[in-house]
Amino acid sequence: MKISSFFRIFFVFSFFSYGLCQCHNWTQNRLTEPQRAHWEAILWESTRNAIMATITDKTITSHGMTYTVTAVDGMDRVEINNKLHYLGDQILKLKMQQAELIKARKLIDQHNKDLSLGDLFLEMFSL
Repeated sequence: MKISSFFRIFFVFSFFSYGLCQCHNWTQNRLTEPQRAHWEAILWESTRNAIMATITDKTITSHGMTYTVTAVDGMDRVEINNKLHYLGDQILKLKMQQAELIKARKLIDQHNKDLSLGDLFLEMFSL
């Protein structure tokens, strides 16, 4: 089945806008040619992937009833929501791990700072 014109325009516009922002940054930050080529490749690959999304009808059975629903790349709305929920849980776990690591890093920094100040205190006030 063909991609809906609205979705095609929306996806292309979204990624094109992102590319324009990057173009603006090229002139502002004066990126090197390899960096510019890298961002152009990302822009075109993202646009190609967005255009390649397939919107189809999918038949599902729920509680003994058969329904026809819209699907994108084979996933209906429920499957997409389940995947988003799973990813949200994974992100939360990663954020908690990040917070623990930041806390550990701060403890190391504070410990090193305390050792440095302790030595400095002894140097200044020892007889």
